[in-house]
Amino acid sequence: MMGNAHLLRELTIHRGAVSATSGQFGDVNGQHGVKLTLQNAQGEPVTFALKSGTGMVTESDTGFDLTLTQTTARSSFTMTGGAAVLHGLADAGSLGAVRATRADLTGDLTIGGTLGSLSLHDVNGGPSHIVISGAGRPTSIHLQRVSQLSIDTASPIAGLAATNWVEPGAVRRHIDAPWLGSFRVTGDFAANVNLSAANHGASIQNFFVSGNLEQVQIRAALGIQRMIVGALNNSLLFAGVQAGLNTLPQGPGDFAAQAKIGVLEARASPARSSPSPARTSPLPASARSSWARSRRRTTAFPLASRRYRFSPTAAGPVRRLVVRRRNTCRCTTCPSPVSQIKSRITC
Repeated sequence: MMGNAHLLRELTIHRGAVSATSGQFGDVNGQHGVKLTLQNAQGEPVTFALKSGTGMVTESDTGFDLTLTQTTARSSFTMTGGAAVLHGLADAGSLGAVRATRADLTGDLTIGGTLGSLSLHDVNGGPSHIVISGAGRPTSIHLQRVSQLSIDTASPIAGLAATNWVEPGAVRRHIDAPWLGSFRVTGDFAANVNLSAANHGASIQNFFVSGNLEQVQIRAALGIQRMIVGALNNSLLFAGVQAGLNTLPQGPGDFAAQAKIGVLEARASPARSSPSPARTSPLPASARSSWARSRRRTTAFPLASRRYRFSPTAAGPVRRLVVRRRNTCRCTTCPSPVSQIKSRITC
């Protein structure tokens, strides 16, 4: 097979004593769909395949580094076989899909155009950076355990899912995107989120974190339809607030746009040491909304009093505020005093 270039379909290179191994896959020597198989550190086969385009892979002690060329929005890259370390991937064009569910990203993944979907295993050993420079086509991202990762994308994120997203220290990486459709983390989440645009009036449509949001800033240029978290600890949640503001708004001038937070639910978990699902976390919204509510009447929803403020805007004040605790209290005539609510929320 290897003796005849016209019959080349798969090339296998076994690990030797050399410090680096490289090879091509995809469109190679006039042949399409050529696969390349290398070995990981445990001697297991790892196969690289690319539909439409040419790939070059280099293996070293840091893992696999890939460069893809001549790809389009219909191209798809797959990496299958044994567990592997993906140290880096670069493509100046667009890609339809990257599927490497057994590969751990430890470096940067850079796409010059758009990316339809990205599936990886863990992201750790970084810091790592995912960059998608092309605008327009929404991207779906599926990850497992994440640490020290930043995402910068000119395209919206249609969906992002991860098992957990933690940081080893106080430094917080970020997710910067136009808007976010569906976000789901089944553990804790510790990264800042910055969304500069909106889809159908919402910068965030559905945001779900089972665990804690710890010392993060979530900024939505416009509205937030639905956010459910285990706990908000020392965090900021801003909707329609001026980009440079890092404290509670003091008046209408601190808001950049009319926005609303549809549903915010913080669920206290008996297994966690913190009894408060919301602690010292200012969460202003800029326009009328049913702002905060908890579906579980039996679950305490103690808000961080003295840190919340709802500021009227030119579009009108907050019309309806519902905070459900063991004793349900309502405010329907803001900005009148809210004497019933023990958290001392000021309108």
